[in-house]
Amino acid sequence: MLLPQVQRPSAAEAIDHPFLAQTEKQKYNSNSELAQNTLKLQNIKEFVESTKIRKVILSIIASRLNYFEIDKLHEIFIELDEDYDGCISYQEFQNALGALEKEKINSEKNQKLNSDYQNLFASIDTNGSKKINYSEFIAAAMDKKFYQDQNKLIEIFESLDSNKDGKLSINEFERILFCNRTQTSNEDSYESFRKEFERYDLNHDGEIDYNEFVKIVTSKKDDYLPKKAPNRM
Repeated sequence: MLLPQVQRPSAAEAIDHPFLAQTEKQKYNSNSELAQNTLKLQNIKEFVESTKIRKVILSIIASRLNYFEIDKLHEIFIELDEDYDGCISYQEFQNALGALEKEKINSEKNQKLNSDYQNLFASIDTNGSKKINYSEFIAAAMDKKFYQDQNKLIEIFESLDSNKDGKLSINEFERILFCNRTQTSNEDSYESFRKEFERYDLNHDGEIDYNEFVKIVTSKKDDYLPKKAPNRM
């Protein structure tokens, strides 16, 4: 392209040049490989196996991360969102996971995989919208460093502590868990939520303090936890 005009290739010739074709191919392969590797990450498995309370907290953390912290996951989300509607539908999710299969599978195995995909999809879809939104995807796939950061944990805890008493009551958790749900919570899901709350209330005082909150998010041993709640103004 730096040659004199009479020797310079046309735009069409430049587009067809092997250099540009190879560059685009490398970009596509890189993104596809990245998407496949991410779908296999332990992060997603741990997220799926988490309790409802932990999933919602991780989704809140994910919603507050900036683009530069999660640029690779952002690229993967864009790639999986085939119709560019800002969400990953079940079909798009199934297409991505199906592409990971390396061998031809029979109909019986296909049926089992489809059931597994549906359960996995529903587990990531924490607000019950039948689609995986951006925050839900980032929450499921993000690196542990984002939710093991003390500054972020303190920020999230204080934002959830609406009455600023240094603890999270069951009413505060109810608001967090159910205010944004698109489907009405039933008695079974509410009872399941109460049992989760009681499980995390380690000192049985009816509230979740900061140490217990960190335990929910990080699953770290007590020697990791801070010795006191965040400082108050």
